Amino acid sequence: MDKLIFLSLVVAGYFGFQTYNSQNATDAQLMSISGKLERNIPVSGNEVLAVANQTLNHLCNDELYQVTGGSSVEQCHKTLSQYQDLCEYKYFPDTSITYASKNTIDKLIANYMRCSNNEPITS
Repeated sequence: MDKLIFLSLVVAGYFGFQTYNSQNATDAQLMSISGKLERNIPVSGNEVLAVANQTLNHLCNDELYQVTGGSSVEQCHKTLSQYQDLCEYKYFPDTSITYASKNTIDKLIANYMRCSNNEPITS
């Protein structure tokens, strides 16, 4: 019984660490993009897409966020797999394009994320 409890704690700790690590990686990439824009260095579409995809995956894996929104982790990943390629093609047809405006990047990421979640695009 003690071994089972110990194993459960190890597994829970591992998944907690992975979630924490995933969020830190996303935060680091967002900070990198912000830092470049502050120094007037353009950001590639590849960098923006990577942040958007990491954010989508983080939100899909957040069970509390999904349940609160009336969904589930499984449903989120299913929707994402159905729409992600189409939305990537629509919003990032050429990832070599660079962006220098935070406002443009924010709108691009928001629209891409809405599209990938099959939500209506408002702007």
